Order: sequence, then C-alpha cells, then structure tokens
Amino acid sequence: MTVKMMQDREAWLKQRNKGIGGTDASIIMGMSRFKTLHRLWAEKTGRFQAEDISDNEAVHFGSILEEVVAEEFVRRTGKKVKKQGLLRSLEHSWMLASVDRVLVGEEAGLECKTASFMMRKEWEDGYGRFGGIPEGYYCQCQWYMAVTGYSRWYIACLIGGQHYVCRTVERDEDFIREMIMKTGAFWASVNNDTLPPVDCTEDCARNLTAVYQGVENRSAELPETMEDSFIMLEDIDRRIAELQDQRALHENLIKAELKDAEYGRTASGYYASWKRSKRFYKGTNIPIRSFRYGKGAAAT
Repeated sequence: MTVKMMQDREAWLKQRNKGIGGTDASIIMGMSRFKTLHRLWAEKTGRFQAEDISDNEAVHFGSILEEVVAEEFVRRTGKKVKKQGLLRSLEHSWMLASVDRVLVGEEAGLECKTASFMMRKEWEDGYGRFGGIPEGYYCQCQWYMAVTGYSRWYIACLIGGQHYVCRTVERDEDFIREMIMKTGAFWASVNNDTLPPVDCTEDCARNLTAVYQGVENRSAELPETMEDSFIMLEDIDRRIAELQDQRALHENLIKAELKDAEYGRTASGYYASWKRSKRFYKGTNIPIRSFRYGKGAAAT
C-alpha cells in the first residue's frame, strides 16, 4: 500500500490482517507485554476482533508526535527521511511491514516512538538485553530489516515529552532466522486453523473452548502422558490448600494482636486494618470485620 492508501485506516487494518507485521512479530517472539500469542491467533483467525485503540490517548498522541520525533532525528543527524507505505516481503508473502520512515541514500529505516517518563529506565544506555532498547521494539526493527533487506534501523524516542533518545539497531541474521521460523509456524497455524502451543494464559483457555465447544455425553481415552498433568494438578491443589491454611493462621495471629483496634503498624512499616462493617455473620450478632495488610502508606 502507498502512503496515501494507508490513510484509509479500515483498508490498512484489513490488509495488515493478511499477514504478520512488526508488532505481531514481537508478540510471537514473546517480547510483547501488550498481547498474548493466543489473543493474536484468535484475532488473525477471526474469532476475536482486535481492540480499537485509536482513541487511546497514548496511541493518539504517539501518532501526532511521530512527525516531531522524525524531524528531531533529521535535525540531530543531518540525514534525510521519507515516509513509506505498507511493504510485503518478496521471499515470504506473509511478512508485512508498516515502517515509519526510510532513510534517503542509506539502506536503513527509522522507527519513531514516544514513551512516558515512567518508562525512561528501559531507554537508559546499557539497560536490558538490548542495551537501552525495549525488547518488543528491538524485535520490530529486526523485522523491518528482514522485510526490506536493509542492514540498519534507527529507533528514536521522545520520553516524557521532553527527553529525546536515539539508538542504532544493526541487522542480526541469527535473530532474523529465528523470527522467520517462529512467525512462519504461527502463520501456518492461522492458515490451517490449528491452535498454537498450549500455555497458561486466559486467552489460551478461551481459544480451547472456542475450538472445542463440547459434545454432550462424548467421552475420550486420554493418553498415559496426561497422567503427569493430573499428578501435577494434585500436587498444586495440595500446596494451595497448605498455603491457604498458613495464610489464615497468620491473619489470625495479626487479628489477635489488633484486638479491638481497627488499624495497626509495625516499626518497619507493615500495616494491617481490621475494620468493622455493618454486616453480621449469618444467624449471629457478630459483626464481620474486613482484613487487609500491606507495607508503606495505607489509607485509613
């Protein structure tokens, strides 16, 4: 799609759903905190509609400030950039890239980001696995290089509206090969309508129910390999019961020290509240008292 064609957001979203983009790649690689692999699969197979986040303030202002970040990159580096439309890999047709900018006269691109002040540590020199580049964004840059064939990608970010940082991401062939392998397997699961590997997420549980909705009175012979899962569940349930007993014991120890007091605090800053409500234990005149605890400042 050309830059002009991409101004039609609905058309762009429809086209993007026909493959894997940079943000999708970071999810598949396990480098995104925003969406699970099973949620992405449900969206790509049409079982779940992707959330419209265009009205989200962070997304809204991030879009507006993209031009500001790009201009600052040009001002500081002296390099020239231009907008680019939606690209598709010549080698792997399911690989798509909606890049922010490409550089003029250089086989490189530019990714423009904004971040809140609270996220500033992730952008500090040397921080994390990729030296001051959040994992998901590093993955995006490698993905764009995989699609375009370029050898370098710049990523510039405006933090808290007033602090600018810029990093250079060099092409990593090993990382790209791993990405192509994993995203290719995921795309095959979309086309074949087969579930991705089972994991512990709620999205996985929902997908299992969506695919296997149940047939009344049907039974199945489970393989012996499933016995390990049953044994593990038994052990987990036992440990949960033990922990619940321990929790109740220590709550009661604290309550015994509070006595009639509604609030208490230790010298090191732990607090507990045991506040009387207007409700009573069924069939008695004993009031129900709500217990909570924590450390630091507590609302009274």
